[in-house]
Amino acid sequence: MLINPVLLKLEKEVALQTVLDAAETDQLFACDFGIIGAKHFVEKPWGYERDRVVNIDHHALTAVMRRQISSTNLALRYVSQNGIAQRGDTILINHTDCDSILSAAIMCGHLKSSPELGETAIAADHIGEENATADLLQALDEKRDYQFSLRNLRLLMAGDSLDATAKVLLDKRLAQRAAAKELVDKKAFHLQNGVAWIELESAIDDAFFSALLPDAMVILLFSPRPREARKWNVKARLGIAAHPGLSVEQLIKPIDGNFGGRWNAGSNKRGGSSVPPQEYAEAIVARLTKSEK
Repeated sequence: MLINPVLLKLEKEVALQTVLDAAETDQLFACDFGIIGAKHFVEKPWGYERDRVVNIDHHALTAVMRRQISSTNLALRYVSQNGIAQRGDTILINHTDCDSILSAAIMCGHLKSSPELGETAIAADHIGEENATADLLQALDEKRDYQFSLRNLRLLMAGDSLDATAKVLLDKRLAQRAAAKELVDKKAFHLQNGVAWIELESAIDDAFFSALLPDAMVILLFSPRPREARKWNVKARLGIAAHPGLSVEQLIKPIDGNFGGRWNAGSNKRGGSSVPPQEYAEAIVARLTKSEK
């Protein structure tokens, strides 16, 4: 009998004790969320281990994870060497985007392992290129419902009609993808020394733009901060042209104390910025140029 994942409260990083307290089972597989201090656990080809916990996750702040890899790829590695989780084990996730759903489904045995699933997660997490499976699962993330996402993924794979709610959410995402492409086609982005930036009327998912702007090392999206005049929300993402070792957080944090995220993406949504977009972008260009030298 296959097991089902347990959905934890959404947190950027989870304490090890929270994971241990989730269930008194033989093993706990924490999929696609960071555990505080995981970089000090025992490193494995599929992530990090300590006590009863196997952290199958690509968010750890370690050199090996600062590349285009996903938790789905790590789950595929685990299953290829050890098999799926067994009855008596517990699978944990704390969000339900593409990578979380796929990594958990692989570990549970709900999806058959295949390289295509790893490619799908990379498309969702890093490249942003159009991918039917990735777009569906990213669209359904807001439902926070593993079974709902898995059911509609199976409908998609079988070529059957999606649930009505899933269809609405997918159409919404595809409309955003089309809007992103239109912005690029209209040459609405400024591109200066590897930094592509744009001033928007409202926010849009930055994940779409890496594939659309292949010459960019850094992509910046500025949108007005609601109810705060002359302040900006900034989303930033490394582009495909970024050199190995470049970290968007290390690049931006010194000029924007509200910025946070990971090596390849982040935002300043907690406090915004009062620096005008062009001035902000020019400061990033200057820092990027210095780092390149």
